[in-house]
Amino acid sequence: MYDQAISEATKCIQTNPKDAEAFYIRRKSYYNKHQRVFVELALPDHTTAIKLNPKFAPAYSTRASILVTDRLYDEALSDANKAIKLDPLLTDAYLTRSYIYGAVKRQWELAIQDINKVIEHEPRNITAYSWRSGYYEAIKQYEKAIADINKTDELDTKNPDNYAMDYWRLGKCYLAIGDYDAAISNFLESTEFDYLMAWPYAYLGYTYFKKGESTLALTNFNKAIEMEPKYEQTYSFRADYFIGENDTASAIADLKKVISLSNDNNLIKSAKERLKSLEH
Repeated sequence: MYDQAISEATKCIQTNPKDAEAFYIRRKSYYNKHQRVFVELALPDHTTAIKLNPKFAPAYSTRASILVTDRLYDEALSDANKAIKLDPLLTDAYLTRSYIYGAVKRQWELAIQDINKVIEHEPRNITAYSWRSGYYEAIKQYEKAIADINKTDELDTKNPDNYAMDYWRLGKCYLAIGDYDAAISNFLESTEFDYLMAWPYAYLGYTYFKKGESTLALTNFNKAIEMEPKYEQTYSFRADYFIGENDTASAIADLKKVISLSNDNNLIKSAKERLKSLEH
């Protein structure tokens, strides 16, 4: 399908080198193939389309998504803003801009505002609900996050492979609000859909620890580490368990493991603070 579109657009360009729409179609087809070589070919076409028609909003929108792929976020934001100014109903541009505001700049409220625009015009946009749930998690509005994750699963009936991650995320939200039974239920569902994913077992262990069920906690921590020995969150959770068991040596060993494995500054800071309190 994409090859045919690329071929037809190329013929149009050969016939009329000033056909902005043909450049746009070819660029979009290149991009949708999701291959690096085609992305590299797509960007020049998109720029040419804009030069030929500076008011062609879809060209700015799609170039913004390519620039995000290349991590050129300021340039991408500029293109998304131009696209929205030219066409305030262009949902792809709002989606790209929400990603920049949320995942990159951590400006969660702005990200949510843009996602709301997408959902207003495309109420069955699975990506929009999925991203908004993450933004709600980030600002600790867990009930809203839960609603959006459930909406994602309701709409995404053809991709059960995503359910393992969604149940894990639901479990984390329920854990955050203190509903441990719901958290455990969702973590267990996650393992049913992907029994090779270590994360749910780590969080299962921590939830059991919070409930005071120490045997189940340690069993799940150990299982998570056996499955993924470089997942630092498990060691952080298990360190809390060992502290609760007055096993200082094991807690120190796990906290040092967190520090050696993690790139998360907040997790490293927490580990160092706990380590300092144990060593003095």
